[in-house]
Amino acid sequence: MWEDRQSRRMPVDAELVLYHNGVPAASGKVRNVSLDGLFVTTDTSGFSRDDYVEIEYRSRSGSRTYRFPAIVVHSEEGGVGLYVERDDRRASEGIRALMGIHKGIRH
Repeated sequence: MWEDRQSRRMPVDAELVLYHNGVPAASGKVRNVSLDGLFVTTDTSGFSRDDYVEIEYRSRSGSRTYRFPAIVVHSEEGGVGLYVERDDRRASEGIRALMGIHKGIRH
């Protein structure tokens, strides 16, 4: 089941764009992140459980853009929970970079 979180959540304040079917569908802010996924505060209309989306955000320095796939695991008023596949290189890099934002690492 998607909810089997295996790593600790970290609070993060980063803005991102969610793509659905290759089209920008919503912007939002990351509330927390773990190696398994993240929670994004955003308008949840248009997102359903098991939807495939892509997450895109710019590094804190603005020098790099990360874009990687995720799956909607839950949608509630005010946000969506997203699962990322640890074995996906792009997703792993993107999540680790978000975790670096939590630690104040400039990338």
